[in-house]
Amino acid sequence: KQFEQATASAPSQETTPKTPTTSAAQPPISCYKCRASNSSNRRYCRDCGKNLWKTCPCCGRESTIDESFCGQCGVNMAEKEQEEVRAIEVRIDEARQLRKQMKLSEALLGLASISRLKSQPRLDNALEAAHELASEISAQREQTNKEAEKTLARAKQFMEQHDYERVTQQLESIPIPLRDENVSRLLRESQSRQEEIASLKQQVRQTKDSDLHDVALRIERILTLHPHDAQAQRWAQQVGARILKVAKRKLAAQGEVSVGVGEEAFKFTREDFADAVAPVTARIRPVVSRCLRDAGVPAEEIDDVLLVGGASRMSVVHSFLNQTLKRIPNQRLDPDRVVAMGAAVQAG
Repeated sequence: KQFEQATASAPSQETTPKTPTTSAAQPPISCYKCRASNSSNRRYCRDCGKNLWKTCPCCGRESTIDESFCGQCGVNMAEKEQEEVRAIEVRIDEARQLRKQMKLSEALLGLASISRLKSQPRLDNALEAAHELASEISAQREQTNKEAEKTLARAKQFMEQHDYERVTQQLESIPIPLRDENVSRLLRESQSRQEEIASLKQQVRQTKDSDLHDVALRIERILTLHPHDAQAQRWAQQVGARILKVAKRKLAAQGEVSVGVGEEAFKFTREDFADAVAPVTARIRPVVSRCLRDAGVPAEEIDDVLLVGGASRMSVVHSFLNQTLKRIPNQRLDPDRVVAMGAAVQAG
């Protein structure tokens, strides 16, 4: 009982606990951006307005930007921030490399993943750099797409003019990553036609003169692909002249020939040919009459009629001379060589 009275009169520490004393006032927060000193109760910098607090990437607890380790979970927040900054810088470098290769859409796709990161004070500089680069690339892509559309429009105009070389030059000026299906298709078509024309021209050069039909078909195809091809036009005239020459020779030996190439071929008779050259043969009559008059020899006294020149092979010329001079022309001598033969005889 005395013990109980003694203990009851003694002051008890348990019944009168001390209120925990607060620690010393927290130090000011230094802004990472402008280095201004801010009181610990501020959330944003007094000079630049930047956030002075950050969130732990592991537990989500908020801490001032000056703290390196999280006070709740102990993770090294400064190290995590540095890792994230390096990861952002790597993606920025990748985007710059893709930009040099004109792979603008791929570069923007890589930067878009950065924009989804949660904003943190220490990441602001890297995030701002990524955002600025994305804006530049986006503007560049828009400009290059407009230029590509104009280039494609010009290429289509050249395609209508069958100017495949300029079509190819225009479309190849568009960077490969910026070529859509329309550009690629038109470029393939232009290059294919250029290759076909080059191949046809090579075949024409290698084809023998006797293969006039095949040569004419190839020239016709070249002119279909490229109507203004000067070389093909010259070839067409030359081959056309040879075909007509062959046709005239055949017509002199037979009553009907086929003239032309492919579906354009048509039959031609001696009567058709006589009607076609009638204006030419009509000019022969006054020449023959003048020649007889100048020589003072009547037609009845002419012993023989020699034909000179390939055109004299035509049966219509034979018929005309037979009617005019009442003699059948001498066909034993080659009209292409008769002048040279006469010169040789004259030379003795």
